Order: sequence, then C-alpha cells, then structure tokens
Amino acid sequence: MTAVVVDTGVVVGLFLRVPGWRVSRERLRGWIAEGTPVHAPALLPYEVASVLRKIVRMGRGHGDIAVIEGEAMRIAERLFDLGIRFAEPTAELLGRSLVWARRLDQAQAYDAQFVALAEMLDAEFWTADGRLARRLLQVGFPNVRSVLDQE
Repeated sequence: MTAVVVDTGVVVGLFLRVPGWRVSRERLRGWIAEGTPVHAPALLPYEVASVLRKIVRMGRGHGDIAVIEGEAMRIAERLFDLGIRFAEPTAELLGRSLVWARRLDQAQAYDAQFVALAEMLDAEFWTADGRLARRLLQVGFPNVRSVLDQE
C-alpha cells in the first residue's frame, strides 16, 4: 500500500482522547513523517466539525464553554495543516459509495465514501469504528484496519 484513507474517528483521535487516540496519533504522525499520502473524502472536515460541535454542546456546564469552543476552533484550523488530501466528489466515487452502502446494508453512504475511496486508490482504510471494520471484513474488504484493534 502506498497510500492510506482515514476516517473521521482517526483524525479526531489526533487531537482528542477518544477511543483509539494513541494509535491514531502514532499512525498519522508516522505517515506524515514518512511522506505516505493520507486521503479522505471531502466530507471529512464537515464530519470533524460536527464531532467538535457535539463535544462543545456536551461540555456546557462542565467547565468554561469559551475555552472548550476555543479549542474546537483551534482543532478545526489545524485540520488543514495535516496535509490530508481531500477527494472531491466524482460520479465514480459517489457511485462506488452507493455500491458499498448497499453491500454494508447502510441507510446512508457516509462511511461508504471512505471505503470507496480506499478501494479506488488501492489504499488501506483506517477507521476508529470497530463495527464498521468487522463488517467490512465480513463482506470481503481486506484492506481495513481499526485503530481500536492496534491498542
């Protein structure tokens, strides 16, 4: 594999102590240092923003909300300094994501976009979603790796 595709959970783990964060940090820093291309669909920044908003909202009443919001803004800004190559939607990527959503029996095609991109690039797909990783192995996608299994 000459490239990797990472999901939202892996990227969030670089900044926050979420499940799999240690492996996420180790892997992402290693890939960046080695010059391994790291890819994600263009929807990843939006998903990261949603995760950060959820954390800020949950943080109300648990500390200084301005500090929590400020940290979320810093993370959002740093996301674009990582060198992740964001794949814009194409007919091929969207079509492949619909195929993968069907194979995974998912009502929505968000996760499937990451899988389709990894398939198109012949890249490893790294996820922080253990259930997704197991399901992908069940349906015959061998290039999936879970940061949860690496701890």
